[in-house]
Amino acid sequence: MTIYSWEGEDLWEHSLLAAEAGRCLFPEEVELYNKKVSQLAGVDADWWTLTALLHDVGKAHRAFQKPPYKSFRCHEFYSAAFAYRALARYGYAAHVVALAVVLHHHAMERVHRCLNTAPFDPVEELPEYVSKVSYKVGIKLDKWSHIAVRDVLKNISNPKIYKTALIAVLPLVIGDNLAAYKRDQVVARVVAETMREHTSRLIKCVYSKLVSCGSCVGSPA
Repeated sequence: MTIYSWEGEDLWEHSLLAAEAGRCLFPEEVELYNKKVSQLAGVDADWWTLTALLHDVGKAHRAFQKPPYKSFRCHEFYSAAFAYRALARYGYAAHVVALAVVLHHHAMERVHRCLNTAPFDPVEELPEYVSKVSYKVGIKLDKWSHIAVRDVLKNISNPKIYKTALIAVLPLVIGDNLAAYKRDQVVARVVAETMREHTSRLIKCVYSKLVSCGSCVGSPA
């Protein structure tokens, strides 16, 4: 059974495309993020791809996986809680990934509404998804165990953690939005404003490698 990130959109495909888009558009940031998180974890790995593959994992919440697959309120908090627990063996690296994930999607706008949200209740297909993630990036993820969203946010407030997580936020936001463009053909304002300064890079990554995004920038010659 498919885990949906939106109506007709597979979570794995969406997340992988977001990872590829972010890396293509922001290679220096992704390299720096991987270096810093690897140092924290004591494991040299592709932490960027891992972060992208977990950014929407909270959408596997059982209540979300029902038609029409368009209501995922507070999913970023579930995603962060999952990352925090699943990566606990890697110490502060788990904190960084969780914070980058929670910041990717309106988090600061609705934190007060999501602090006491119902516990993450994942569908049965989540372990298969997690196995694919682990195999893809070569990082062992532990089984999910419950932790309150409020407790996760308390534990990931270290300033050093915040600075490292911020490196991944822009690539993740842009990559996520460009991956979503494939389904709804709408360019988010953050994409349009950010990419005005990176038109040539956007054309290279989007037109030649990822998705046809004619309204992101002017059509290439």
